[in-house]
Amino acid sequence: MWREEEEDGYDVYVDSLHNLPDNCAIVKIKAKIVTAKNVLQLRETELWPKVQVSTFMKQIYNEKLEVRDTVTDPTSMLQLTFITLDTTQLKLKTLGYSFFPLFINTETQMPVVQLDHRINMNKIKRALHKGAY
Repeated sequence: MWREEEEDGYDVYVDSLHNLPDNCAIVKIKAKIVTAKNVLQLRETELWPKVQVSTFMKQIYNEKLEVRDTVTDPTSMLQLTFITLDTTQLKLKTLGYSFFPLFINTETQMPVVQLDHRINMNKIKRALHKGAY
């Protein structure tokens, strides 16, 4: 486990969604960070697009999730759920899900995954993933 100081931590940016289906209205994103064992690291947050600058095909969020002063498990993943109002049926629909690893193994360039209990997670060389998906 890795203990952050109060001013330390990391930020996750959600910029925009592109090329949405024609029957989508405004898309709400539910974002949370969980470990491989489904332990909540960051409570679920709802993100709404900026209506003034968005279109139905391209929705702009420009949101930042700040993770501060927590004990972060190296298997942590960002989970995004995309929910919209289906304009043909006027019902809430889930468009889909996305999972993004927050840490990568610096040697294999793969997400950090605890395969069994014999692996000492503190000895794995890892780095916070930087970049866009």
